[in-house]
Amino acid sequence: MFRRILPLALAAVVLLSSCSQQRLVANGARHEHPIHLGDEYTWQELTPVEVTGKAVFGIPSGIGQIDNVSSTGLIINLDGPGGFRFPKLVPLLTMIAGTFVTGAVIREGGGSYYSSQTGKVEYKLPWILSLPMAVPIWGGIQNVVYSGIASSGVTGEMERQLIQDNPNVDLFFNPRYDIQYRQGLFSQESQIKARLKGATMKPSGK
Repeated sequence: MFRRILPLALAAVVLLSSCSQQRLVANGARHEHPIHLGDEYTWQELTPVEVTGKAVFGIPSGIGQIDNVSSTGLIINLDGPGGFRFPKLVPLLTMIAGTFVTGAVIREGGGSYYSSQTGKVEYKLPWILSLPMAVPIWGGIQNVVYSGIASSGVTGEMERQLIQDNPNVDLFFNPRYDIQYRQGLFSQESQIKARLKGATMKPSGK
């Protein structure tokens, strides 16, 4: 059965491919409500923030150049592009399990023979050869199964950078996003570039 499913899975892959935590929170403004900044605020165009997320074999491989990939941020009421954060452990475990299953299928497909020395049926293809062959096969399949996982945590990291790079900003508004996503046979990449304005409340009495 597995020998019949594996070629179909490979064909589908080719066709479909081309512990500490930190969370920063700030305020945003919804686009459906007119923004009226009185004399108590000053505003400026903020430096654009660009974040890239990557994945290989459907396993997230890190976001940009940050030191702690578990860090994230949240700007309340900001109209963002949406996002999610998927545990890296899940695709890692499925990669290991899937590689062994695929390796077993490859061994079976390689044929077997009866060994008079051991009195058992032996496979012609040993694990040491079938497992390396299984890695790119199952990796390509998993890259399709976890399509879009390169975007995991990208939005949270973007908002974290905005808050960290602009500690004096009290309100983020008027966001513009440039979002790009690329998926290959074994890897995928998600990139988001954000341009926003920031308002800062003037000190009392000024």
